[in-house]
Amino acid sequence: MNMMEDYIMSKAFIDYNKLYRIVEILKKEYNSPNYNNKEKMIDEIIYIILSKRTNHKMNNLTYDNLKDNFNDWYDLLNANISDVYSIVKIGGLGKEKSKNILKTINKIYLDYGTFEIDKFFRNKPKEEVIEYLIELPGIGMKSALCIMLYSLKLSVQPADIHIIRIFNRLGFINVKKNSHQKAQKVINNICSNLDYNINYSIHVNFKAHGETKCKSNNPLCNKCKVNKLCNFYNEL
Repeated sequence: MNMMEDYIMSKAFIDYNKLYRIVEILKKEYNSPNYNNKEKMIDEIIYIILSKRTNHKMNNLTYDNLKDNFNDWYDLLNANISDVYSIVKIGGLGKEKSKNILKTINKIYLDYGTFEIDKFFRNKPKEEVIEYLIELPGIGMKSALCIMLYSLKLSVQPADIHIIRIFNRLGFINVKKNSHQKAQKVINNICSNLDYNINYSIHVNFKAHGETKCKSNNPLCNKCKVNKLCNFYNEL
C-alpha cells in the first residue's frame, strides 16, 4: 500500500466515537490551555517563525521584545537585519529568524500592500492558503496549519510530536517515529471534516497531555484518564 492509499484508508476505518470521547475527557482535564498564539494572521506568522527550536517562555519573550522595539510591522520594512538580530537572538537561531522575518514581511507587503491580510485568506480554499504560506521563509507545513487553525479559524490539525505520539498510542494511526511528515498528513486527513472546535480542542489538549502525562519516555499511564481507551496501555 503506498502513502496515498494509507492516507485515505486511515480515515475510512477511524473510530470517531472513541476519538470524540477522548476529546471530551482531555478537554475537561486540561481546559484548552492558551499557548499564546495570535489572532491576527501576520502576528501569528511572526510568532511561528520565532518559535523554531525554542520553548514557549523564550518564544513569548522574544516576540514581545520585537513588538516593543518596533511600533508596528510596517517599521520592519525598512529595518536592518542587524537590528532585528540583536532583538531575536536570545531565542536562538537569530540570524536565520531575523532573515526569515524580514523576507516574509517584505513579501507579504509586496503581494498585498498591507498586513491586514486575514480578509484575503479566510474564504480561500485550504489548499491555496497552504500553498501561499509554505512559500514564506521559515514556514513549513505544520507551521502553515498552525496559522490556519489559530488565526484563520480553519478546521485543520497541525499535528506536533505530542499529537502524533498520542494518536499512535491510542490506535488511531500506526506510523513509525521516523515518518513524522507522513503522520502529519494522515492525522490532518483524519481530522479534516471535524468541527473547528473539536480540532482546536485536539490540538491544545492533546499537546498538554503529551507534555505532562503521555510523554515519549516513562509515560504516566496509571494517572492517565483515557488509559482504558488506549491501545498502548491495554497492551502493557
